[in-house]
Amino acid sequence: MALDSSFGSEQRSSTANVNITIVDVNNKAPEFGEIPTAVVPEDAPNQHFVTKVLATDLDDKPVLRYSIDYTRSEARNEFGATVDYNLFADSFTINPLDGTVRVVKILNRELWDQIKLYLVVEDIAAATKGQKAKVDVNNKAPEFGEIPTAVVPEDAPNQHFVTKVLATDLDDKPVLRYSIDYTRSEARNEFGATVDYNLFADSFTINPLDGTVRVVKILNRELWDQIKLYLVVEDIAAATKGQKAKVFWPLHRQRLAYLSLAIRTYLHCVKATDTGQPPLTGLSLLSIQVLDENDNNPVFVGEQRQAFMIAEDAPIGSLVAQVSARDEDSVTVTDVNDEIPTIVAQTSDCAIVNEFHPIRDMITFVTAIDGDDANTGNGKVVFAIIDGNKDRLFDFEHSPPNAGKLISRSSLRGRVGNYTLSVKAEDGGRPQLSSTANIHICVTDVNDHNPMFVKPPSNITIRIPENATIGSTVVEVMATDEDWGVNAVVRYKLRQLPNNHWRSFAINEVTGVITVAKQLDREAQRVHELRVQAYDLGEPTSLSTDLDLTILVANVDDFEPEFTQDVFQVVFTENTLPEIEKYKLLPTIDKDDYDLIDPAVGFKSIPCYHIVGGDGGHLFRLNTFTHELTTTQSLDREFKDNYTLIVQATNDCFKIPPNITHFDNKDNSLLQVLIGVRDVNDNSP
Repeated sequence: MALDSSFGSEQRSSTANVNITIVDVNNKAPEFGEIPTAVVPEDAPNQHFVTKVLATDLDDKPVLRYSIDYTRSEARNEFGATVDYNLFADSFTINPLDGTVRVVKILNRELWDQIKLYLVVEDIAAATKGQKAKVDVNNKAPEFGEIPTAVVPEDAPNQHFVTKVLATDLDDKPVLRYSIDYTRSEARNEFGATVDYNLFADSFTINPLDGTVRVVKILNRELWDQIKLYLVVEDIAAATKGQKAKVFWPLHRQRLAYLSLAIRTYLHCVKATDTGQPPLTGLSLLSIQVLDENDNNPVFVGEQRQAFMIAEDAPIGSLVAQVSARDEDSVTVTDVNDEIPTIVAQTSDCAIVNEFHPIRDMITFVTAIDGDDANTGNGKVVFAIIDGNKDRLFDFEHSPPNAGKLISRSSLRGRVGNYTLSVKAEDGGRPQLSSTANIHICVTDVNDHNPMFVKPPSNITIRIPENATIGSTVVEVMATDEDWGVNAVVRYKLRQLPNNHWRSFAINEVTGVITVAKQLDREAQRVHELRVQAYDLGEPTSLSTDLDLTILVANVDDFEPEFTQDVFQVVFTENTLPEIEKYKLLPTIDKDDYDLIDPAVGFKSIPCYHIVGGDGGHLFRLNTFTHELTTTQSLDREFKDNYTLIVQATNDCFKIPPNITHFDNKDNSLLQVLIGVRDVNDNSP
């Protein structure tokens, strides 16, 4: 075989385009954008538009789904107390596809006026499960922590460091800003008189970002030695405008001394504000002690030049003259416990909470004013409830200085009503001084009980003659409600069922009496099926219960119910509590029950039973509808070991039969009940 001599003598090449595609892996969690401020009117209807939230995902083809996690959401009332989960759960809904939030329940501002919704967005196309973004609504006002007492000398230079305050905010991303509100400040001199605003305004400044307080004006204790100001912290990232914490602090007039330096106290209110939209604010009190400097010369009182005369033979030690001088600087004064603490309640009206108020949550805030030295027991006040707390439902948590939180000590469920607590404020001086005041608490009802039918207690069949006139009473229903006030007011109505049987009857919405509204025609409609609804007038949501009634239209010459035997025997045990033992009496038959074209589908009407005779009738009770016989008090076999009752059955449940003295065995509507008493070994030999 011959080889081609040209093989490999010249290289050749070609080119081609290669496309490379990078396939995305869904591994990025979605993120929420800016959450807009949402304000909803209290009377917003169902499906009212609230807002629309938007999340983004850097993955190629994300599939986002929105939801609300109510288990991690929170609502508070106008007093700042958290409310029960069931009062706000499912009040709003979010469209899982586009993030639209709408109202789906009736809103009640009296139950809660702030809500923090925990929003969740999840990428259900993610390669790894759990790629979610979560966000809460900025609706918590910031709060100050404990404010330390600051000491500053009277001659402190400009920018002298005084103290640093700190506020916290439970929201997700609060932006806090601090400030001092001088417009609500007040200063007094050593005599207790208020001084001009311009003498103390802008004496201090606070760094809005970190809460550092510094001196910015010359301090002069001789002009004023007491001041009452406010601390404010505001969350300017808040979802709800104007959420500020405000603290009322009494003015403490005090005089203390360290050697020759008297201490005076500045009470400043510092404000912290965050940068949210709208901003939220918190307030607190900053106490600044100013140390007096000896910066005033003593001055003689009276004329500077005076001449005095003395006899030349005056003995040693004789009084020549008496002069006096004064000094504007402090002198040391020891406090005497001579100021009675005065109670200042947060409100003079009722502090309103509902029966689901959380245990140990604050109900109201109480402070005390005591003009004595706050650094000694003379000016330190504690609170105690001395009357009106019989069941120990309430208690105090001490909140210095000289303040207390009135809290619920145990559950208030079912404790609806008004309470007046006698509160004593007592200082720690010797002797102790105290004062008392009444604090009013109103525990309101929550509509959490459905009405329950008691007459009749269950579904029942009722017989009515076909010649009953319009307006004739068919039956009276009655229901009770364990709630309070308007929540316990029960009304009645006939449910408009598709069978239209309700059109032949009417019901009094207040009394529950059902009457004939149209002339009855037994041949056209022998059986009427009705559904009665008992509903309360509770707010925001009415609760209800239904009762089914079967109305049987009977012939005018209707047969009365008949017992199949004359005698029925029961035995009760002596010394047994009432209504423990129960016996259902013998049933009756009614010939008219089977007066239909097809007797197999006849209705079994339930007659009413009444005790009409016998001995010891007051010792026994017979349920008219259920036919159960029980005792009204304990029986004593040694006193009497047997009783006889005469019971009559009737279709007319609204007319009580007259009493009879003798049992007539020819009247089949009568039953003789023989009652024996079972012995208990309760007598010693």
